[in-house]
Amino acid sequence: MRWKAILFQKDWVQNRTRNCLSAISVLLGVAVIIATTITISSTKNAFLQMADSQSSGAGLIATSVCDQKIQTASFDYQNDSISDAFPFFSRDCYFENGGTYHTLTEMTVDFSKEIEYGGTSLLSGSLPKNGECVLPEAMKTAYRLHQGDTITIRTESGSTAYKISGFAANAGICEANFGKCILIDYRNAPGSGLVTYKLMLKQGTDSKAVKMAVQNALKGKDTVDYPAGQSEQMLNEVDLLFGTMMGFGFLTLLLGAFLINVTVSEYIRKMRGKISTLKVLGAVKGDIVKLVLSKSFSIGLAGAFLGAAAGVGGSFGLIRLVDRSFSGGMDIQPVIKWSVIFAVTAGALFFCLLVTVPAALRAANETIMDGFQQFAGVSSVSITRIVIAGILAAVMTAARIFTGQWIFTFAAIIAGIYFIALIAFIPCTRLILRLISRISPFNGFTVKNNLMKQPRKAINLAVLFSFVIAMSVGMILIVNEIADSTDRLEKGEYFGNAVVSTVTGQGVSPDILSKVRTADGVDKAYPLYEKELNVGDDDVQVKGFCLDDTNKDRLIRYWGIDTASLQKLSASDTILVSEKILDDEKLKVGDFITVGSGTNVRALKIIGSYSTMSNDGKSCVVSATNFLHTFQNYSIRAVNVFKKDSTGFDTLKTNLTNSIHDKFVQVDSTADVQKAAQKQYDQFLMLIYCMIVVLVAASTLMLVNSISMNRKNSQTALSITKLLGATGLILSPRAALKGSSMEFSAQQLGSPQVPP
Repeated sequence: MRWKAILFQKDWVQNRTRNCLSAISVLLGVAVIIATTITISSTKNAFLQMADSQSSGAGLIATSVCDQKIQTASFDYQNDSISDAFPFFSRDCYFENGGTYHTLTEMTVDFSKEIEYGGTSLLSGSLPKNGECVLPEAMKTAYRLHQGDTITIRTESGSTAYKISGFAANAGICEANFGKCILIDYRNAPGSGLVTYKLMLKQGTDSKAVKMAVQNALKGKDTVDYPAGQSEQMLNEVDLLFGTMMGFGFLTLLLGAFLINVTVSEYIRKMRGKISTLKVLGAVKGDIVKLVLSKSFSIGLAGAFLGAAAGVGGSFGLIRLVDRSFSGGMDIQPVIKWSVIFAVTAGALFFCLLVTVPAALRAANETIMDGFQQFAGVSSVSITRIVIAGILAAVMTAARIFTGQWIFTFAAIIAGIYFIALIAFIPCTRLILRLISRISPFNGFTVKNNLMKQPRKAINLAVLFSFVIAMSVGMILIVNEIADSTDRLEKGEYFGNAVVSTVTGQGVSPDILSKVRTADGVDKAYPLYEKELNVGDDDVQVKGFCLDDTNKDRLIRYWGIDTASLQKLSASDTILVSEKILDDEKLKVGDFITVGSGTNVRALKIIGSYSTMSNDGKSCVVSATNFLHTFQNYSIRAVNVFKKDSTGFDTLKTNLTNSIHDKFVQVDSTADVQKAAQKQYDQFLMLIYCMIVVLVAASTLMLVNSISMNRKNSQTALSITKLLGATGLILSPRAALKGSSMEFSAQQLGSPQVPP
């Protein structure tokens, strides 16, 4: 066996604990990065495929801002570049199968146009007539449906039964909601809604130019986007989460690389004598560099390889979490790109090698005589390093002040912590060691001696560990703030003694609202009115509240809306707008925004603002009176019910259930509804907590590794302190006194006792 292999094998046997700790830290970083990368790719691929299938090859997608009657919807703009334009309408619906409620998308389509442009193809049966529908082949297989069966779906307006006239291929528009949809002819669809138009462009047309021309001509009546725009907008909602997860992964990998650097540096320190001997025997600089890098390569390779395996496995669970959070089960399929996994693994391995190259070069360039010295000398902190760190901290702080970008916030914190550590760490450590020395002189001396040999390494370790703790604490505070905001949001919307809602989470109908109000034992009923619309480039959720004293108190307490604004909101043509919308749309209090639909479009004056997590912070509040006067079609998400004093909750629930008499409607206590509403947020919050645990685990490995090496470096000193009467790591005052006067017994010295 060659001498390199012998040294390498001996090192792994003697230092397996430190090597494993370093490899595990790299494993954690690589696993987080790969799992997040696969989840991002899979989610984007699924939604972009869905958008592409629904577009039927359309160049642009235009969505009406105001509600239109579906049967008469038409795109009233002509352009030489647009060869055709036809509508479709989609909305969520539900149906019961085997006691389980399934989410579907009701697609109201122009079958002749969809077939012409490849949007769908009929496999069996016939196109639907009035009261009929076509289902994708996936629905037939999943739910064991047959041609001629009747499927009953549920929407906010009630239940509707359709006869299945045929089945279509799992392609094109039939992939809406990943194949879980129901297709009906747009000419037979009742009601109104936001209609989407597919604009088929002539071959060779510049879609960007046409989009601009259409937007300018429509003047806000329709929003125009590319087919993938809606899916990309949905993905943007979790971009911040994915970015945070990637940041955790890279920081964990950074800690792993630092651990390898420390481990390899310690390996070089212990091998200095042997390395000098090898040089005497003829080893050249290249041999020494290869010897040192082989250690970091083996640690990095083990961590990166196992991390890749853990990342691929963990991505399946992460995808399921994102899947449920988006849709309650859209079946997002993992997209594993082995080239990306290989790149991340190779990049992590290269990074581990890169951070140990300077140490390897120092070992190779050290003279033979230096290698035979007992200590490597003091690695002091230079004035130049302090000045550079101070300038960097000042520059990053200035960049944060003038740009406001979050990346400069982190950079300023890191540079600031490092600058403060360079100045204050050693003096503060000396003060602490003075106190330790008073209690335990030998322990104080041992720690001080070990620290002052390598102050630069100690400072770097302290900075990294401090930053990990600071980031972890900061993320915990942010998560707690989000949890508190969502808690206040739900308590501001759900109140009273009971909440009436649908089992599918969809809104209740006006007919159910009237039954709730007239049920025995009901004192007051507060519907939660909602309407989705566009304000500029934002999808906004408008909420309508009955502004009596009960609602005002809750909006003041939980949403932070001041009393004066609520008083003004009672007037006609007024609206409260979230701060997020004011920032996005460059609006201010006193401006007007236009809302409404059809012929009932109104300009509402902004009389105040508030902060909320609802709908990604994009929401508005109007009085129930203004809401009902403005919107023709809307949702009633739930109804808050107060009982009469003489009625118990169980009696109230029974009376409401009997009055409504609808299996899709449920009556729950307010506390139960608030807890259920929190679950959706808790999934993502728990994910962030898991990332914090991973980061803290990596930093703990770093600390344990450092303590382990310090203990190895101080074995002789620790043996002497134990010999002098130390128990564990802390000397008792009596043992310290005996040690300071050098009073040993023969037994303590390990010699046989001499008889008197």
